[in-house]
Parts: sequence; C-alpha cells; structure tokens
Amino acid sequence: MLKIYVTDCTFLKSKMQWQQMERLVSEERRERILSFHSMDDRRRSLAASLLLRIALLEEHISYEETCFSKGRHGKPLLTNSSLYFNVSHAGERAMCALADREVGADVESLFRFEKRKKGPEHIAGKCLNPKELAILEGSDRYEEELIRVWTKKESYVKMTGEGLSRDFTTVDTTVENCYEQRILPGGYCATVCTREFCGPGIWQEVTWNNGRQEGYQLCMMN
Repeated sequence: MLKIYVTDCTFLKSKMQWQQMERLVSEERRERILSFHSMDDRRRSLAASLLLRIALLEEHISYEETCFSKGRHGKPLLTNSSLYFNVSHAGERAMCALADREVGADVESLFRFEKRKKGPEHIAGKCLNPKELAILEGSDRYEEELIRVWTKKESYVKMTGEGLSRDFTTVDTTVENCYEQRILPGGYCATVCTREFCGPGIWQEVTWNNGRQEGYQLCMMN
C-alpha cells in the first residue's frame, strides 16, 4: 500500500485558517512549527503536518492517539502502527507519503535553480554519477531532468533515514529502484521511494473546505 497526499500551502496565508488549522496538530508539533523564523517555513511545516493527520485519519488511525519515535539516523516513525510515513515541502507545495514499507518523499520546484549563483551544471557535477550525467546531458530539458534525478536521490536517502549525510553520487538512480514521480501543478516535481515495490501509488490532492465537517476534500490525481 502506498498513498500520497499533496496540497497547496497558500490557504494558510489566511489568519483565520491558520488559527483553525494549528489546533489540529499536537502541542509538540506546534512548538516545532513556531520555532521557524520565516512565516513561509511555518506554513509549509504546518501543511505537511496536516497532511500526515489526514493520511492517518483515512486509515482510521487517530492522530491524537498516535505515538512517534525515532529510528535509524533520527527518522520519525509511528510506534503504534505497522505503517511508515514521510513528509516534504517546497515553495507552496507540501506532500505526505504513507506506506506499508519504508518510504521517503521529496518535492522540489522546477525553478529552484533560477537566480542562483551556482547553477544546475554545478549541482549536477557535485551530485550525479557518470551514468546520470550522461543521461542528463542528452536531455532537451536539462533543469527539469536534474530536478527529477535530485528528488529521486532525496527521496531515497529520506527512505533510508540517512538524509543529506549520504554522498548523493553513491545513490544510483539508473538502477531498478521503487520510485514514483509526478509533475504537480505550479511547476513542482514530487517523488516517493519505497524499499520494496508495494503496488502503484494512490495520489490525492487535498483541498480545504470549512463547509465540511472534516474540513478537507480529496481528489484523485490522474
């Protein structure tokens, strides 16, 4: 089982929405969210936390009664469930992946290299192995292809729990790994990685509606 939830974070720009939604996450999580200096970072973090709450609710797991622990390398885990989760956010997009196998998730803007002193070629040289570089050089969409590869690497090291401590050149995205990838509206690339194949992922867009008791609606993504 693999389910991926994505949302647009801009709804949290409303002060009323923020106040309503921050009550839905744990006090510990709220403190962590508020520790960010940037309001944009706070919005992204809260949105990702809300997606985790929804993902658990859809599996009939109470968020309020869920206990969290840390596994290898400090990766967050559910202690009272056999499921695994991972969240990611960038720009105005947040995502949460829930699976019955170890899972990692990453979302990045396709325009993240714009106006940066160190461009995509520099990043590619630092993070890709020779096989990946050869594929990238043959692409007519260099920056998009680089983001696709980057999010595969990022989701892999988040799945293992190693994070950025892992040398990205040692993560070979050309071999057969269990990746799923989507280009999201607004110009974002979202990727999930599982240790083993667990069936095709179910991708759902979360929209927020205060008129519904649950406060959200799910829409299947093609």
